Amino acid sequence: MPRKIQNIHVEGYTSIRQADVRLGDITLLVGANGAGKSNFIAAVELLGRIADGELGLEVGLRGGAQALLHAGAKAGGSIVLGIEAVDGEATDGYTAVLIPAANDTLIFEQETVVTKRRGVALGGGHRETLLHTAPEDTEDIVDILRGCRVFHFQDTSRNAPVKQLGYVDGQDFLRPDAGNLAAFLLHLRREHPESYERIRSTVRVMAPFFRDFVLVEDAKGRTSLRWNQQGVDAVFPAEALSDGTLRYICLTTLLLQPRPPALLTLNEPELGLHPFAIVQLADMLRSAATRSQIVIATQSVTLLNQFSLDDLVVAERDEGETVLRRPEPEALREWLDDYSYYGLPRDTPGMDDLPSGTPHARVEHVERAIHRALDDDPRLVPNLVLHETETWVFAAAKELGELLGRPDVADALRKQAERAGGPELVNDGRETAPSKRILAAYPGYRKTHDGPRHRGSRPRRPAA
Repeated sequence: MPRKIQNIHVEGYTSIRQADVRLGDITLLVGANGAGKSNFIAAVELLGRIADGELGLEVGLRGGAQALLHAGAKAGGSIVLGIEAVDGEATDGYTAVLIPAANDTLIFEQETVVTKRRGVALGGGHRETLLHTAPEDTEDIVDILRGCRVFHFQDTSRNAPVKQLGYVDGQDFLRPDAGNLAAFLLHLRREHPESYERIRSTVRVMAPFFRDFVLVEDAKGRTSLRWNQQGVDAVFPAEALSDGTLRYICLTTLLLQPRPPALLTLNEPELGLHPFAIVQLADMLRSAATRSQIVIATQSVTLLNQFSLDDLVVAERDEGETVLRRPEPEALREWLDDYSYYGLPRDTPGMDDLPSGTPHARVEHVERAIHRALDDDPRLVPNLVLHETETWVFAAAKELGELLGRPDVADALRKQAERAGGPELVNDGRETAPSKRILAAYPGYRKTHDGPRHRGSRPRRPAA
């Protein structure tokens, strides 16, 4: 990752009057429905379309210029999109100023590229980018712009691109809609077998029934996504996979490929995934962030809890406009408490009069309150799980120490479980959850790798 995007500037686009978002290795956009997270993601995607020479097509597909202009600027406003990338002390950049034109289109009022502290004006009045006329030393920023793609794997319908036949040749990168997933996996199996095996084994952790992909090129040079199952000779089509498993395969392939794009942008990748799969997804995102920058819009508390507060950008509406900012840590914690597992939504029955006492007593109080709110319906028995998966690790800390070759780690975890009153009671806060305690004792712990290995080596149920 020789150059990193330092800042993305969006002005006059849909609900965003003006925003500057500084990117880290991982940037998670969080906020309520309608706050404007997806509008920022769409602005990033528009930069990529501009670089492809498809501004006019994209504006048309999005409903025309008036649908894209900020609500307060339709009388004659503009859309400004900019990006800054750094490599040491050198800063490259690009700015496009778009204004409405005839037939509800957008044209360039100004287009500028910056390289080595030198600005190059590409002109104005044109309908598609003039980046192809820019000096040769602007190639790096042009490549970054072309990498502004939003990967979205939500479509798992019968006619979804990921389920269709596709040609094998020239499939050395994964498309944003995973329409060439089968061909790309076949390319990896042939050219990058280690990456292919890593993808296959990672899928099996989440879907133990899965054995391997069955990728065969037909007489016309095409292939489709097929797979087989443990202990079964039959070959299954993509339609036989659950929506969540299929999306997880797409995400795993995207994040574990050997040559990922410099920027990976995803909009709500957690959709349809089991909580365990979301935790695994977070582990893959952290690994991918060593090679790519990652921008994610999410509403998953499970996903948020796997990252630092420093990784988050909160989207909020202020008088109808989207505001994107990194708030003070305490303010962000209060915001998260409205949605997190450790602080159920404040309007949950029983949350307004939680008793003092043990965590078990508080959980039972909320369970009873939920049951009463549902008229004590005998068909429903509320069950709030007090502990998370890492409770298994605390329940058999000795075995973890043996697995890692670190008896000191086992001793530290055993003492923490004893002080808490048992493994289940370790989990009573976001910063003191089992996974956070394990990472504090052993920073090299990877929950989606070491956890399943440890659990498999000790398949006993922890004592209640």
